[in-house]
Amino acid sequence: MVEKRRFEDVEGKFPAVIDEKRSGERTKDPVIRKIHRRNLQAKLRLAKGLLALGLEPSRVEIVLNIQMHNANGKTKSKEIV
Repeated sequence: MVEKRRFEDVEGKFPAVIDEKRSGERTKDPVIRKIHRRNLQAKLRLAKGLLALGLEPSRVEIVLNIQMHNANGKTKSKEIV
């Protein structure tokens, strides 16, 4: 299973989450876990920047290979509300 991690765009209008592995599915090697955490943080920063530039959420999902959801847990459509 996968946990969801929230983030919001620059204006705070577009709450979203990306998938993150549960603790049972994570590697036990602390070095690899640190690398995965840094990669996740980098993806979040990049996603916020792309949304701030006006890129559609569906394109951000494709580019970063992430799944965005609104606050209700439903996948967002192509428009930012």
